[in-house]
Amino acid sequence: MAAKKLTVVISQSQSRNPAHRELEETLAAELMMRGDVDVSLVPHLYDLSQAHTGMLFLKSVPGDVVVLSWLYPRAAFWTLDRAGVKGHEGVTLLRSPDDEEDDEEVPSERTGIGATDLPNRKIYTLDLRSAAEPEPYLEEISRIVSEASVQTVDLLGWIQGNPKQEQLERY
Repeated sequence: MAAKKLTVVISQSQSRNPAHRELEETLAAELMMRGDVDVSLVPHLYDLSQAHTGMLFLKSVPGDVVVLSWLYPRAAFWTLDRAGVKGHEGVTLLRSPDDEEDDEEVPSERTGIGATDLPNRKIYTLDLRSAAEPEPYLEEISRIVSEASVQTVDLLGWIQGNPKQEQLERY
């Protein structure tokens, strides 16, 4: 059985800045040439309506997804969540120099109100304003791909048969 590829979505800039377009095109070309991810381009996240084909595509992605956008990572995640693209927030190591999250201490346990029926997938959001060159983004995507391809063991298959409730609680 072939391994499932990670989906990378590049949300294009609203401006016609040639540097922005070049970065987006270089990232898309490099990622497509590597072959270990599926790449898609969509308009800026703020420009996607509920019925837009880009938003319908984002909602239909079954597994983990990396979204590169011209927004702060938290803003991109919230924008996707509000539009119905649900998932758990993936941890990214790429930070911009003016990242406002550096000064905040993130609580280890979420205490706010949020969705309770999240699908079992992660949404990684990267800010395209973090670096002018594609290398940091490519390195972070490579890290996420290697993290997502870790082999796991099916515990139910390991204990064989139909487990009792006490066995399930133990594992």
